[in-house]
Amino acid sequence: MSTQIELSANYQDPDEATGQSVLPQVRMVKIIKIDEDVYQCNKQARYLICVSTEMFIQFLVEQGVRFLGTEQTQRKTVHYKDLANAVTKLNNLEFLSDVIPATK
Repeated sequence: MSTQIELSANYQDPDEATGQSVLPQVRMVKIIKIDEDVYQCNKQARYLICVSTEMFIQFLVEQGVRFLGTEQTQRKTVHYKDLANAVTKLNNLEFLSDVIPATK
């Protein structure tokens, strides 16, 4: 039994490079400036940080969707518990166990 998840209208295929980031670069600049070890960050580096953050978020959500499909209900929304299940069951997401703890 395969479950088919409908994708949002904002979904972008990672293989199609648009040259723009969905995340606001102004907010990323604020986050980068919080780090005291970073003195300067040029536009190319900011863009790469934005794109890599998008890719990480997409990977995390895809793993949450994977665990969403294992349930009996046919939900179309990824919940916190789906992400928490992905973090607890996947070794490469283990570093998030403090940030996204398992639910009861």
